[in-house]
Amino acid sequence: YGYHEIVRLLLEHGDLMTKRNQDGSTPINQAKDEKTKEIFARYQRVLPRFTGDLFEWTVAYREPAIKRAQIRQYLARNHFINGSFTNIARRYVRCYLALEGFSTEEIDQPESRGYTSADEFICAYTSTGRFYKYINRHLAANGLTYFDSSFDISTPYSFIYCLLSIVAMILNSIRCRVSFTGPVYRGMLMTREDLYKYVVGSRILNTAFLSTSKNRTVAEIFAGIQEYETSSKQDSTHVNVLCIYKIRNRTTAYDIEQLANIQAESEVLVFPFSA
Repeated sequence: YGYHEIVRLLLEHGDLMTKRNQDGSTPINQAKDEKTKEIFARYQRVLPRFTGDLFEWTVAYREPAIKRAQIRQYLARNHFINGSFTNIARRYVRCYLALEGFSTEEIDQPESRGYTSADEFICAYTSTGRFYKYINRHLAANGLTYFDSSFDISTPYSFIYCLLSIVAMILNSIRCRVSFTGPVYRGMLMTREDLYKYVVGSRILNTAFLSTSKNRTVAEIFAGIQEYETSSKQDSTHVNVLCIYKIRNRTTAYDIEQLANIQAESEVLVFPFSA
């Protein structure tokens, strides 16, 4: 009695997804009944921070490193970093997420964790809610528009400025931390046709926060590259791909393991507009 509830609580507050027994099997592989498997599957659906799709990338620039330097330099300007982080974060959560249909309870979740600092915002980002999905979707869809030389009256510049201010303030705050260089892992869901467009060793510019892990197993589990996840429920039109990123620039990614809700995920956060 209460077994399934215990599993749910462990998933929400611990690192159960990444554990392996002496045979190398994960809890998903060892699940004995369909209800337990469904709990694992449901958790995986609501927390796929270590997986992504093509929406998060742009490859429109011949020299992404140059574009990255231009954007980062612009984000370091005073009008982006000298405001109140609390006010700008509250505005984003209470105004723009409310327009996305977030309930009062969902809006209160990141607020309860606090966003008086960049650290608290990152902690909310790593929670099990859908908060991270929307800030990444908003950045991917709108972030680069702000730097377009043309003017479009239909572009929500105030909204985009709010987004970019959050990114700029977090970058300005976290730069004092120890940055991360080395290999990290992330899953991607893409069609087989799109897979052929990717070239090993290519350089890309990302437009959103990317959750990666120092632990390859974590990325494999969340990408579905495990026995249970590659079952008949997998959409045959898409493939789960494990990406390995070699981080060399010291301002590209930061180790947020100590800030994340589940430290065993060994999370390294790649910042928007990195190349």
